Amino acid sequence: MANPADLHRLRGERALHRGFAIVKQVSPSVDSPVGPIHSRSLLLRGEQMKPNTRRNSVTLSDGKRDDLLNRLDGKMPSASQDRTARRGSERRVDQRFEYRHRDIGLKVEHLGGGSSQLLVSGRNLSSGGVGFLHGAFLHPGSICQLELVTASGQVEHIAGKVVSCRHVEGTVHEVGVQFEQRLDPKRFVSSEADDQRAGLDSMEVPRIHGRLVYVEDLQAEAALLMHYLKPTGINISHVTAPGLALDEAKRGNVDYLFTDLDLDGDDGVELIKKLRESSFAGPIVVVTAETDAKRLHAATVAGADEILSLPYNAGELYQLLLQLQDRVSGLQGGKLYSTRSGDPALAQLITEFIKDATKRSELIQKAMEEQQLDAVRAVCLQFKGSAPAYGYEPLGEIASRIIVLIDDGSAFDATVNELRRMVIMCQSLGVRTQE
Repeated sequence: MANPADLHRLRGERALHRGFAIVKQVSPSVDSPVGPIHSRSLLLRGEQMKPNTRRNSVTLSDGKRDDLLNRLDGKMPSASQDRTARRGSERRVDQRFEYRHRDIGLKVEHLGGGSSQLLVSGRNLSSGGVGFLHGAFLHPGSICQLELVTASGQVEHIAGKVVSCRHVEGTVHEVGVQFEQRLDPKRFVSSEADDQRAGLDSMEVPRIHGRLVYVEDLQAEAALLMHYLKPTGINISHVTAPGLALDEAKRGNVDYLFTDLDLDGDDGVELIKKLRESSFAGPIVVVTAETDAKRLHAATVAGADEILSLPYNAGELYQLLLQLQDRVSGLQGGKLYSTRSGDPALAQLITEFIKDATKRSELIQKAMEEQQLDAVRAVCLQFKGSAPAYGYEPLGEIASRIIVLIDDGSAFDATVNELRRMVIMCQSLGVRTQE
């Protein structure tokens, strides 16, 4: 007798290869619990899907993909397992269900212009969104549509937008998509998967470390965020003027910077530019109800890392901060310290690496000005191979992301944000002195 899980997957794969039409036009919903999203039908009515023209962007074998998903879900503990996997259960604020469909149809409209249609590999599903693996970087704020297979094998076209994208390994990224309208996840998972996942998820408030500055001129918005984050233990400061945020960042008193785009006469995009120009290397999150793709794109080009759309709930906020916490773990007082500072045999080599990285950052800046992607890629390839060996893992990770962006053929401005962060990192490298 066939395994129910295998039959479920087979029905889904057959459904994806038959071709589908949109039943109704996707339109913005002002009453959506996850916030309004301006979107349009991404697949024209009557358009037949052409599976031969779509390849899965994750080029791993089935076995390696399953091993990676198991590590991310904490099912294969190991010494090399990253912090994200070890903290998997801590991240689960909304109940999530395993949703490991190998080929999920995705069409995405890129912020820099153009669109692409491809297949991605599912990881998990909740009422508010879906997580999947993708072989390239997707900018937060990008409008997309997914083909999700129900437990009965039917395909539903679900509209949403990218809210997070982080590098996992190699070319693989984990992408989080927020649905335009919430759904019942139990319609999309088998009863067997439901039984396996029920009870594993919790509503526990996670512990989040560091210092967060929120730039917001509306007291009501600031009060809500501070209310959500008070139980987490994070240190929060609310300021209404961009200049105060800049002063705090220059003093090294900021780990996370949240800002609105409209600041009572001031422009949030300009604040983001000034923060990056002041060598602030921490994550910048735009908290906004704005849906204008051009304006959101301008914020990301200026240096914003994430877009948190209004309205949001506590779970979405917690998950975002837990993802960002991985990025700031090595930054202290504006410095990125080597994790191998305590190895006396490497002390001199690390010092030489810091000098060399500073010189390379100047090459990157020149290459950025002249849009010489080959030169940028060459420097990134060097950092990808050498930075982790000297204890600067975040520098190696950002170099890997830039290489993926270049190889994926992304527009040059799509890589500017990451390149600026790399330059800041290179200029912020440090080594702890032994007391």
